[in-house]
Amino acid sequence: MKTPLMFKFKKLDHAKLLEKVEKEPELKDNGRQFVLSVTNLLERLLDYRQVCGGEDHRSSHMKCTFNILNFYKDNTNKEEMYIRYIKKLYDLHLGAQNYVEAGLTLKLYAQLLQWKDGVRKEELDYLAQPEWERKERVYLQILDCFDKGKVWEYGIPLCKELADVYEKKYEYRKLSNILERQARFFSNILDGVKVQEEGQDRPVFYPRQEPTYFRVAYYGQLFPPFVRNKVFIYRGNECLKLQDIINQLKQEYPMATILQFNNVIDDQKKMGEAQYIQIGSVKPRPEDKPEFVYNSGVAPEIKNFYTVNDVSTFQFDRSFHRGEKDPNNEFKTLCTERLVMHTNYTFPGILQWYEVIRTEQLTLSPVCTANEAVKSACKELQKEIDKTKKDSSIDAIKSLSMKLQGMISASVQGGIPKYQEAFFSPDYERLHPEERDRIRELKELLNEQVKLLDHGLHLMKTMDRMHGTGLSDMLRSLGEILRDIKESLGMQSSSVRRSSSHLSVSSVRVSLCLIMVSLMWVSLHLISMSSVMV
Repeated sequence: MKTPLMFKFKKLDHAKLLEKVEKEPELKDNGRQFVLSVTNLLERLLDYRQVCGGEDHRSSHMKCTFNILNFYKDNTNKEEMYIRYIKKLYDLHLGAQNYVEAGLTLKLYAQLLQWKDGVRKEELDYLAQPEWERKERVYLQILDCFDKGKVWEYGIPLCKELADVYEKKYEYRKLSNILERQARFFSNILDGVKVQEEGQDRPVFYPRQEPTYFRVAYYGQLFPPFVRNKVFIYRGNECLKLQDIINQLKQEYPMATILQFNNVIDDQKKMGEAQYIQIGSVKPRPEDKPEFVYNSGVAPEIKNFYTVNDVSTFQFDRSFHRGEKDPNNEFKTLCTERLVMHTNYTFPGILQWYEVIRTEQLTLSPVCTANEAVKSACKELQKEIDKTKKDSSIDAIKSLSMKLQGMISASVQGGIPKYQEAFFSPDYERLHPEERDRIRELKELLNEQVKLLDHGLHLMKTMDRMHGTGLSDMLRSLGEILRDIKESLGMQSSSVRRSSSHLSVSSVRVSLCLIMVSLMWVSLHLISMSSVMV
């Protein structure tokens, strides 16, 4: 319910106030700035008052707190109020167990502090103390948050800064402790979190999982102004599923209709009195890091972190067919409509969601769509291979074997032969000369995929010899299929290639049946091995 103060504010016409101050020469410049500043602050404070309090509005409460915090941040003479709202936002994040965002919020306060010996006044929950000790305490709180949030990369620079301070002050005990913590952060990045489970002699290492990202759009005039007809990217923790965020949104906006499709929303919904929330998963688009591009020896655990963090660009795709769909080969007409979204801040940040400030719509041709699909498959396979190299557990071996079997079977039954038929013929290149470079790229990507499959099979054979997994027959069959795939990729003429493709399908049907039977037996075998180990 709106308060009388809000009604009075709505009646206040700041345009009239601007008109009045601009008529006074002494007030024209400062008066205009004052009216705009006060109006801006009042709008944010009224939004804050509307949603303040209650678990159901926690996310809106955070958003409004963020808006007020940014207002005071831009006013250099309002540091006390700025710090107060840093504390409010920090407490909200801690209460929601948003440890990464809590640490980054508290870091704003740390940036106001210096490594000086002068006394800093009593502030927030801190008593009067030397300023360097205040900053040290705040840094340690931030490190606790980053540790719980598993963003150890963000904690390492703080550890180095503290180590430098301790060394200069001859605080060798503290120096030893912070260096040990820094070393643990480096180990956690590579190995994951160490857990000593009951009944196990050795500790178990659990690698961190990637955060999830969603596009959330609010349509309708009944939403608060700070979200009305706006689009946001939401960063969820490693356990957050789509249904979880839908439940949160329903709790906050019980009258809203949830839309889980990616179609464009019409103006009727935007200007109507109903509430619509459109939600869907999106993928981050990380920027290439030169230090990774030119250093092939960087561990995948290090690189993977930056594929989903330090990001501000995202995409979601919608598939469609251009022209009449070929019932025998959908790749010929399968296109992708891609929406690329840019946020006004980088994730992770001091909020779990940021507004989309710019969008681009792209259309990918069938060849580009094929390239994207093969690239994605190669990335997923490389992750499985890296995981199995590092962790030769039963689960990792089983996961890689299923991935190899699925990809090789798909390559024979639909993937590679269909790509060859659709794009590698001289007729296609003649009709689409602008796609020549992309066709060449597709050929290279398919060769890379086959090399990865070969590498994965070789790794599985090594695991089979070491652990006796019972995969020998299946691996032998997969190897034969992969040999046929290699031969088909080496063909030059389209006619020979097509016949080779058909030959590959017919020659592996029996092998695929054997593989499916082998997989059923292997699954039982691996389960029994796992039971014995437990």
